[in-house]
Amino acid sequence: MDHPVATRPRFAPISVGHAGVLVHIVQCLSSAEDVLSLLDALPRHTLDAPLAALYTLLTTPKTYRVVDWYWPRACIAAFTSRHFPTLLAALPIFRSISMKFRRELDAVLRNATSESTTIPHAATIAFVSKWGHKIKSIVVKLRLLPDAMDAFPRLVRLCTGLDSIVVYVDKSHPAFVAATIRAAQHTKRMSLVSYKANGYKSGDLQPLLAAWLASGHATHLYLKNIACHVSVGLARAIAAATSLASFKLDNAPGLLQGLVEAAIPLKALNALRLTLHEDETFAEPFLTNWIDLSALRTLEVLSVNDLDLTYVLALLPHLLTLEELTLNFCVLHAVPALHAAPAPSNLRTLNVSYCHMNDETCLSLLAWASQSPCLETITLNMCRTVRSKPELFGRYLRRWILSGVSHVVLDRCVLDEENIIAIATALRHSSRSAPFTLSLDLDGFDLESYRTLLEALATCTGVGLHGHGSTLTNADERVQIEHWVWELDLRYDKRDFVLLFYSPS
Repeated sequence: MDHPVATRPRFAPISVGHAGVLVHIVQCLSSAEDVLSLLDALPRHTLDAPLAALYTLLTTPKTYRVVDWYWPRACIAAFTSRHFPTLLAALPIFRSISMKFRRELDAVLRNATSESTTIPHAATIAFVSKWGHKIKSIVVKLRLLPDAMDAFPRLVRLCTGLDSIVVYVDKSHPAFVAATIRAAQHTKRMSLVSYKANGYKSGDLQPLLAAWLASGHATHLYLKNIACHVSVGLARAIAAATSLASFKLDNAPGLLQGLVEAAIPLKALNALRLTLHEDETFAEPFLTNWIDLSALRTLEVLSVNDLDLTYVLALLPHLLTLEELTLNFCVLHAVPALHAAPAPSNLRTLNVSYCHMNDETCLSLLAWASQSPCLETITLNMCRTVRSKPELFGRYLRRWILSGVSHVVLDRCVLDEENIIAIATALRHSSRSAPFTLSLDLDGFDLESYRTLLEALATCTGVGLHGHGSTLTNADERVQIEHWVWELDLRYDKRDFVLLFYSPS
């Protein structure tokens, strides 16, 4: 069987053969590929049972992909029942465990451990009793566990190492939700989520969340479609939580109103994510008056109904430590203050998707962001300025390449011949010591567009071109592109619907 790593040393020093030392070394490795390289280089007899089980997972293609994706965490839900016995044997090697509690989980664990009991949830309780110190994250849909109102809170309490819990509360009995929240008081991150747009009718959450918010270890709270009353009490508890660094709110207008009426600044926050569904009049005063803007490192504001969020642009000069900015599905107008704003000294990520804005607004936002010496990733989704101002955008692209930006994504930006030429001109003769990748939506590209970009790529060093949305179903076109790749000495790969092209060096 071919392993995912092509070349490996065949022998390792015998001094690393002690199982305890090996486990420690394996846990320190950053990727499953590195782990497999190490285990492959060792004689099989030096591997104890957990290491041998991990080696089996890594040399089985289906399970290798799972281990590689989540390493060094074991994601229980990602493994099929067929591989559960091997996974259980390998668990001592993983640094942490994440779990999705499902109705069938108990039966899978019972079969994997040969448990004979038919007591509901007994196998799950036994598993969590043994591994609770390693279980760092839990995801659960309470409506799928109607018979676990007593068992599930016990399971949560047994997860003594718990960092994060995500609870889907749709159609759940309020008493079950309350018991789950009370059992999860030791977690650091709590998410209460409802799929329904009209919200889970929770009443006042303040009595349930107040103690956790005041615990000193609550770092993140996410509420989605939770139709709580206008709760000034809960708002005060959130504002007073000195450890609460991250807050995410999606369609909770009652709480947003409560936060404004409480009139207490949320000074501990460094990450704020808001999704606004209606014309929420309290969003602007909340952001403007009750957030310490100078402390925010992450700001994400999404609008479901194309709300005017121009006021967010007006706040940018005050976001002195901002690292990540995301604006989605909103209307934006030019703000004169942005032209005179100080350069953002820490901005790493700019994501502007499906926003209605004219060229002046878009270019002023790009000009502001481009001043950051830390800028790494720029994502523009359905941005009309990319097409309407090809030369100007080409200059920005060239500037980003030369300044050290690592990734630019142009998704659903309709490009014509003039745009392709401008992008190719920006790429031509680029030389990078650290990799640079440009991701384009190639759907609808003709062969001439491919050739223009590939010829530009051939003059580069350290540059990659990723094309998504292209199936290349035409065999003749596929052969022609592969011929150009060979002719230009490019490197080429294809993963699902993504084409990967790389410069010769």
